[in-house]
Order: sequence, then structure tokens, then C-alpha cells
Amino acid sequence: MEKILLLCLLSISFSLTIHSQKFDYSMMSHSEKILMYNSMKKSTAAAAFLEMFIPTVGYGHTDNWTRGFIVRGIQFLYTYGGISSYMNCYDDHDYYNDWEDCDRKLISTITISSLMSIFSIIDAGMQVSEYNNEKYMQIFGQRHPGLGFNLYPLQDGAGISLTYSFN
Repeated sequence: MEKILLLCLLSISFSLTIHSQKFDYSMMSHSEKILMYNSMKKSTAAAAFLEMFIPTVGYGHTDNWTRGFIVRGIQFLYTYGGISSYMNCYDDHDYYNDWEDCDRKLISTITISSLMSIFSIIDAGMQVSEYNNEKYMQIFGQRHPGLGFNLYPLQDGAGISLTYSFN
């Protein structure tokens, strides 16, 4: 039993030291860096799609679970509070009284909860963009260029290509 515990502790400490080490990208060529970045970057559409159907998984796409739980927790608490307020509103009224206040509470709860869901989907996509920018900065050591110019040789002169990044 002691041997198994010792092996588990050693494997955990080894995996933590391997995970905490930074990789040195300075010895890589520009092409290798581009391949590395393309393999590491995440899709904003995938994060939004995941967040839409499975709450907080869009945030988990970039290992930002805490932010996802906070955003969705606030939404849950607001929705739960609004629905319980709506239910208490009906309990406090007579059957023949005016129900407009109760209906306004329900409509506002549904509207704000829906807006919070839309916000979480957009925010998950924005978190992926920040993640991709951090990875680019980590690999290339500079910010992702918004506008790029490339000259390339042709048989009868030189060509130019212009690129623009929407990220």
C-alpha cells in the first residue's frame, strides 16, 4: 500500500513539473511557429456552440471554467429569484384581482435571463479570442498583426499580398 501511495505521489509531482514548464519557441522557425499556433488555437464558433447547448462548456473550451460558473451561476440565481417572486405574487393575490404586476415580473425575468444567455455565448467566444491572442503572443513574442504585407518573387517582377485579421 505504501509503494502504491509513493508511486501516485511521484507521478503527480512529475506531471505537475512537466505541466508547469514553459516551452522555448525561440529555436523554432517561423513555419514551425505557425504550425504550432494553428494546432493550439481554438475555434470561437465551437466555443459559442458548446456554450449554447451545454452551459459553461464553452468557457471550458479555453480552461476558463471559473468564469463560466460565475456567469451561469448569476443567471441561475436571477432566474430562480424571478420565478419564485412570480409564484409568490400569485399566492398573495385573490383570483379576481389584477395580474399585470405578476405577468410583468415573469416577462422581465424571461427577458433578462435570455439576454444573460446571449451574453454568455458571446463572452465565451470573446474568451477564445483572448486565449488565441495569448497563445500567439507566447509563441511569436509579439501581438498578432492586424494588417500584413508580403512581397514574393514572380518571373516578371514582384508580387504583393495584403492580409487583414479580424481577430
